[in-house]
Amino acid sequence: MSPVARRQLLALLALAPAASFGVGRPAGAAAWTRLFHDLESARLIGRAVLESHPDLGSAETIRERLRLRHAVLQELLDDTPDRPPASALAPALAEAIAADFAAHRTLTVTGWVLSRSEAELCALVHLA
Repeated sequence: MSPVARRQLLALLALAPAASFGVGRPAGAAAWTRLFHDLESARLIGRAVLESHPDLGSAETIRERLRLRHAVLQELLDDTPDRPPASALAPALAEAIAADFAAHRTLTVTGWVLSRSEAELCALVHLA
């Protein structure tokens, strides 16, 4: 796998404007995939996360860990029909990422330090 440039990583993790959420997504795509502007880049990062940290476990294990750690992501990860609107996703993820960094919950992946939540969300994209 070719290394992901810092600029690409930041662009990927920067949330797209609410109007572009879900564009080009399959009808049955999980709600949390709307967090990423470029799903293919998220898959590549997710693969690198899982290669660097194989102990993260299955997709369900990762989802459960995210639910327990961040209540703000609960509805997003449950993927219910009454999930929050796309405009509510960016603040929820920003809150989760900030909490991870404040608590030193980070993972190093190909030399980059990611919040555990963003790394796990990318891993979920790879596992989907």
